[in-house]
Amino acid sequence: MAGSGRRMSAGQRERQILETAKRVLASSNYRAATTARIAAEAGVSEPVIYRHFSSKKELFLGVLDDVASSMLEYWTKAAEGLEDPVEMIREVGRSHFRFVSQHQDEAKILFQATSEVDDPDIRSRLKQHFGTFARFMQGLLEEGKRRGSIREDLDTYVAAWELLALGITSTFFALVGFEELLREERGLRALEDFVAMVSVREEVKNKGRGGRR
Repeated sequence: MAGSGRRMSAGQRERQILETAKRVLASSNYRAATTARIAAEAGVSEPVIYRHFSSKKELFLGVLDDVASSMLEYWTKAAEGLEDPVEMIREVGRSHFRFVSQHQDEAKILFQATSEVDDPDIRSRLKQHFGTFARFMQGLLEEGKRRGSIREDLDTYVAAWELLALGITSTFFALVGFEELLREERGLRALEDFVAMVSVREEVKNKGRGGRR
């Protein structure tokens, strides 16, 4: 902050600008947010921002990169130490509900960005990040196939997007006021339906009861 008497490194200053930009963007939107306001709230001058980011759009893209990286890191940590890919899927789902509950500014920014897809740079960056999210989910499903816990006939590409769509939908409705969808007992109900659809164990149980999926 200005007046603190402490000189920040370039990395620390960039982090400060990104965090301030997140708050400003979440409270307004990409078009309304100005670098002047971001600079004022960060306690720096506008030229300081432009030393780190060549334009407002580059700053916005940097924020998108940071949000996507944080979300993916959250999911990755949730899956660490687990051996069963089905349990990894469950825990990643739980962690996503927690992430959105605890980081609503970041969730808002991802949704805001979809209104800017006429800009090819923003559209490309969003496509890149959501593609990365889907590949992460597909990797869990493929690992489940290798270990025999996920159905061999499952199209993991389609299933990964279905799982991602579940997360996107619950996030959207939570942001517009249906916070109960992020409470684990409700959110996990939909997650368990997905697990039942893709899991070998659930398929075997259903066959044993004479049921069909």
